[in-house]
Amino acid sequence: MTTANYNKGLNIINDLITALYCRLSVEDIKDENGKKKRNIDESNSISNQKQILSDYAKKHGYTNTMFFVDDGISRTSFDRSDFNRMQRMVEEGKIGTIIVKDLSRFGREQVEAGRLTQIDYPSLGATFISIQENVNSTTGEGMEMLPFYNIFNEWYAAQTSKKIRDVVLEDIVKEAISGLADFVKCHEAVFLYMLAKKNSAMQKAEYNRMKLAVERDEKRIKNIDRLIKSLYEDKVLGELEDDRYTTLMAEYEKEQRELIASVAAMRKTLESTDQKAVDLRLLLKTLRELTDVNELTPTIVNSLIDRIEVHNNDKSSGHCYVKVDIYFSAVGMIDIPTAEEIRAMIEEVKKDPQQFRYVA
Repeated sequence: MTTANYNKGLNIINDLITALYCRLSVEDIKDENGKKKRNIDESNSISNQKQILSDYAKKHGYTNTMFFVDDGISRTSFDRSDFNRMQRMVEEGKIGTIIVKDLSRFGREQVEAGRLTQIDYPSLGATFISIQENVNSTTGEGMEMLPFYNIFNEWYAAQTSKKIRDVVLEDIVKEAISGLADFVKCHEAVFLYMLAKKNSAMQKAEYNRMKLAVERDEKRIKNIDRLIKSLYEDKVLGELEDDRYTTLMAEYEKEQRELIASVAAMRKTLESTDQKAVDLRLLLKTLRELTDVNELTPTIVNSLIDRIEVHNNDKSSGHCYVKVDIYFSAVGMIDIPTAEEIRAMIEEVKKDPQQFRYVA
């Protein structure tokens, strides 16, 4: 049985191994032609990583440390000898904590990195710590931003050999948020109108009709229960023939099953719409209050961003372009309209302001 020692607010299990993981990728030491780089970033060297990890473990009271090192392994691959050895020891319950210098040392493949840090390690009772990003899976520090960090690392891994180093994903996201915030502050009515025109948006009238349909069908379900009970009583008293009883019972039961399924589906749709309305109100509140977006804080990311999709390189024009799709909470992807498009939508709203009312 393990003994826990609470040191500086962290639950450190002394008899379990603290894994200090280091990695130097082949991309760190070779250029795009496969030749050894003249100037290698010493900050990412194995010796420097070891020093940083040792200092951190000592400072924060992590004992029973063990180094796991992969040297010259691709940053996007998780098939690494010492990483696999560490994984086996985590699964065997021998490792209680995993510490890395930064998330890019852990790996730059966001799906696998997210699965390990957010699902596998917590379920196996292991704490994951990334020093640079201040991520700690047990205390919860930095976990809100973890998906974003992982997306950025995967994108960066795919692009570092290309001539687009000046483009940073974080800047793209900040620019998109700033643009949407300015648009909403100036044209909130047009923004809501755009949402209502989307095929996926439920109009207010449709929402109300569905609520009434749920109430009506639930009443009918209860009435069928009473009718079934009455049928049974009539049969027992001999007031209803067996054939007639069987036919009516089958009809009522079929109708009731269909109504129950229909009500469940409509309730799910209404609940989803209600949640989108809550998300939309939070989105609008955050955008209204937003001034300059100097950094992406957990509050901003959680309130505004649903997901980010980074596409493969497009070289069709002879230049390298990377398409980044940003999906905002409750509304998905939004293309900011031009001044001419805004004027046209304002005229549409004036003609029939009730035609497109978004449920919010």
